[in-house]
This record gives sequence, C-alpha cells and structure tokens, in this order.
Amino acid sequence: MRNAVVILAAAAIMVLGVIGSGIIFLDEQRLKSLVAQHVENHTGRRIEIRGPLRVRLFPGLRLSAEQVIMLPPDDFDGPELFRAERVDMRVRILALVRGRVDASDVRLSGARINLHTDPAGRSSLEGLGRDRAPGIADWTSGPVTLEHAVVNFSDAGRSGREVLEMERIDLAGVAPGRPVEFRFRGNMEEPAAFDSLEVDGLLVPGGNGAARLSNMRLQASMDGGRYQLELRGNVSYVAEPPMRLELDGGQLIFNEHRFLVEGNYLAGDRPYLSAALASDFFDVDVLALAQKLGDLSRQPSDAGLLTALRGFDFDVAVDLGRVAELGLVLNGVVLAMEGRSGLVALALEPTEIPGALLAGSASLDLRQQPPLIESLLAADISSMAALLESLRLSPFIDGQGNLILDLEATAAAGDPGSAAWAGSGTLELWDGSWPLLADLKQGATGGIDGPRFELLRTDLLLSETTLKAPGLRLVSEDLVVSGETGFLFADQALFGRLHLDGAERMELVELAGSLADPLVVRTPLVLPPAQ
Repeated sequence: MRNAVVILAAAAIMVLGVIGSGIIFLDEQRLKSLVAQHVENHTGRRIEIRGPLRVRLFPGLRLSAEQVIMLPPDDFDGPELFRAERVDMRVRILALVRGRVDASDVRLSGARINLHTDPAGRSSLEGLGRDRAPGIADWTSGPVTLEHAVVNFSDAGRSGREVLEMERIDLAGVAPGRPVEFRFRGNMEEPAAFDSLEVDGLLVPGGNGAARLSNMRLQASMDGGRYQLELRGNVSYVAEPPMRLELDGGQLIFNEHRFLVEGNYLAGDRPYLSAALASDFFDVDVLALAQKLGDLSRQPSDAGLLTALRGFDFDVAVDLGRVAELGLVLNGVVLAMEGRSGLVALALEPTEIPGALLAGSASLDLRQQPPLIESLLAADISSMAALLESLRLSPFIDGQGNLILDLEATAAAGDPGSAAWAGSGTLELWDGSWPLLADLKQGATGGIDGPRFELLRTDLLLSETTLKAPGLRLVSEDLVVSGETGFLFADQALFGRLHLDGAERMELVELAGSLADPLVVRTPLVLPPAQ
C-alpha cells in the first residue's frame, strides 16, 4: 500500500511537471490574451498588458503581468480607468490548460485609478460590470488586494482634482451586486492629512459606481497622535465625479469624547462637507480647549489638521448640551463652524456659564503663514465673582455688568510651537462689591459705604502673563477711584496706582500683595489752599 502511494505521488508530480512545462512554453501573447479575455468577461472592459507576463509554479501557479491598463468606455474622452504597475493572480492549472483563466488571490500593485467625467458628462465607470459576457458567474473568488494605489477624481467641466492615496485595500473577492468585506489602509490629501487612516466595513455595490459601506469603522490619527478619531456608521457612496458620500447613524469618538454625527461630502473644485454633531455631555477642560485652539496658529503649515482644514470647505453644527470640567460648567453649548477657501469661522451662540451668559466668535486664517487666529467674546454678567471663580481666579470683585474681549493668538514666550491669547477689551460693572475698596476708604471721615460701589468701568489689556486695567474709574457713594491696576496670572500678584477723590481728601495709593490678600501703600496729597 505504501509503495502504491509513493508511485501515485511521483506520477502526479511528473504530470504536473509536464503540464507546468507546457504552460511555461505557451506563447506569451496567448497568455496575455487569456488574461485579457478573463477580465473583459467579468467587467465588460478591455485591458492591455504592455509589459511582460511571467508564470510561476511554486507556491501554486501564478501569473504576474506588468504595466496593465484598463481602457475606458468606447468613445470616452478621458484617461484610462486604471493603470497598474503589476497585477499578480493565482490561477488553476487545469482551467489554464483548457484555454481559460480561473483567477483568485488577485493583487494589484502601484495602481492609478482615474474616476473622470468627460466633456459629454460620461463617467469612466460607465457600464463597468454590467456588460460582462453571458454565463459568467457573479462571484470571482478572492481575496483581491490593492497596494500603493492612488485614486484621482476629476471632471472635464471643472479645474483641479482630488486625490485619495491607498496604502492597501482588501476585498474578500469581487462580487458584482453582492456584499463583500472591505478593508482600506491609506491616506487623503497631498501632503497626507493623517498619520494613519484605516476603514473597515461591508461593501454593497450598486449601479453606476454607487455603493454602500455598512457597519463602517474608520480609525485615524493626526499630528503625531495628538488627535485620535474613530467613526462608525453607514456610508452611501457615489464614485462618479463629483464623488458624493453620505453618513447616517454615525458615532464619532474624538480623543475619547463621543458624539452622534450625520454628514454629507461632495467633491468639487473645493470639496464640501456638511455635518451635524451632538452630545448630551462633553467632559473637557474648557480652558485647555481654548489653549489648543490658540495653538493651531503656531502649527507648521503642513500639520495634518491644518492640511485637512485647508483642503475643503465645510459647515459643521455642534450641539454639546452640557460641558463641564474643574468647576467651569457650560449649558446649552451650540457651535457653528464654517470653512471657506482657507478661512475658518466659529460662532458660539449665547451659552450659560457660571455667573454669565457668554457668546463669541473666532476666525482662523489659513491663507497666511503662520495662520492668524482671532476671537471676540462678549459676556452678560450676573455675578462677576462666580465667573472669576469658574475661571480659577480669586473672586476678588463682584457685580453685574458686561465684558467684551477682542483677542489674538500669539507665540508663547520661549515656546514658538505654543500660543497665548493677547488683546484688549472693556469691563463695566454696577451695583457691585470690591473688598479692596474698604481698605481704600480707611481713614476717611463722614459716612462710609464699605466695599460697595455704584459703577466701575475700565479698559482691559490682556497679555500672556498679565491682565491690566488702565483707565479704571469707580464711583461709590463717598469716593471716586481712578487710575490703573492689574495682576499677574502666575501668582495673581497685584500691582497698580490709584487716585482717591473723596469729600474731604485726595490721596494716591500704590497696590501690592495679591488678589486674595491686597496691600495698600498710601501717599497723602496736599490740597491747594482755597483762593
């Protein structure tokens, strides 16, 4: 029995060797013709193999063709549908001997795919897969892999093009009209917008280049891992230029923050994105978020996030519900972001924060280098003390009023890659209380109204290290205070010089100490004699 098995195995090897030898010595043009016919039968498109075609016997019989071109539809005015540096496939020996190709495990390397619309409005995808030969099975065994491919989206009716770089795409097979497992590894934009980009899902092909990617999961990293993205949902896709994408049932995780998201993407001279994001609770350090927004102005021009923001126009609505971190709670946060030709605008609708109703806007101008970022904030204040406390400052003053700040992100001292906010503004408070005022009134005669005041108004100057209040004027029942004051952010050290004008005295005082523990240094003024 053992000898019979050995003899049969030897005979099989000899037969395979003879068949393999015959295949090797088949005319190369004959093999090219068989491969071309196989592709045309399944796709309805002709291909040309302009480079050599080689046969390998081990492991398994494989055909490897170089410089493979798939032609566009007849009378199409545009580039070929794709050009691949190399196409490699496994084939069955017996099928090849019988004069046909039965392919599986297909690999395309270095492909350039052109999704183009010609002047007559015809797509390079027109009719693909619908005109395959009669009797050809729907299923072509897989897997099918594309490596190092580039997809060009273009339209004869408009200038410019879009580019999608693909490190790797894996399909479980080619199944016209049937779902197939899909995996994408690659990038977008030039230069690359992401550190890495991966997409997985179930691809359901449709007609005229349409498809739906169900149970999609996208994972991406940007700017050296600073930003991590994960997106889940279902994407409807139309490849015919202009390419269109629609996301439904989406869930976005951005640096561990979760959102529900719906969106649409439309290719064009300037690709356009429309999206709506919502979250009931957004747990974030609001002040750190403001710092990160400012840091965008210090990023290099080829940073991934800036590349993405420059690459397309967009309208994004964000409803965060409630935002909380370290005492600063924002309720009913609604943001609107708009991007047009490299100019990004952000608007904050009136939002409740401790002690105030806050509204504002910001703009990021990517048309210049370094990018310019500016912000305008306005607060309708119900309690200045509560607002200061939420900003992690000593509640050194209280009152009702309004605050306006016009700010710009500038380079932080000693760190050109980071930014600090600087600018100017105004503050007006009424019916308030300033504990320092009680110290200023010490030694005065007559009725003293304690630390309360009727009106306080001042200009504001904000830098990376200080907040100054030049032109301060405070009016109380028995005293008028004018001058300049301010404090350092690092240790809240107080400084300034104030002029006191009371019913029976004038006095100049220097301020020192800190916001929580102020120190008043007095310099009495001599009143001129009455004339």
